[in-house]
Amino acid sequence: MANKIVHWELMGPDGEQLKGLYDVLFGWETEAVPGFDEYHMVSGDKAGVGGAVGKGNEHMPQYQAMYVEVDDIDKYLAKVGEKGGAT
Repeated sequence: MANKIVHWELMGPDGEQLKGLYDVLFGWETEAVPGFDEYHMVSGDKAGVGGAVGKGNEHMPQYQAMYVEVDDIDKYLAKVGEKGGAT
């Protein structure tokens, strides 16, 4: 089996606005994560694979991320380098 996506993030400069957009657009029910500024979890049963929407950070105010499960992180980081990527 191929490695599966286990989490994703859709982040922007205004986390509350972004949360509201996806709540209304897709009917997702989000839950704020205590201690994380404008970070809202979306349960897997509402959006397929669970993820989060919210506010980006000072280094990356807007980004999309996808997290993939692997059995050996060092092996996969080496593969990234072999294919010309950077970590």
